[in-house]
Amino acid sequence: MKRFEKASLAGDYYRSFNVNSKNSNQKSTGTSAWIAEYRRLLDRCVRDAKKGDPTEVREGMDILFGLSGPH
Repeated sequence: MKRFEKASLAGDYYRSFNVNSKNSNQKSTGTSAWIAEYRRLLDRCVRDAKKGDPTEVREGMDILFGLSGPH
């Protein structure tokens, strides 16, 4: 989780692409990769909430929600 947070904040998922009227609703490959990893980690938190350490689950959720909120 911490690696994902660090990579996200460092801009490792950033991929620029030329936006025009035909592709303005598309996402860059970096954005798609970030969303996929975010969902995977969120699903892991939900699974771990049933059997894992509540403190670790809470920390993971805090990291994810912190990354997805306004900055």
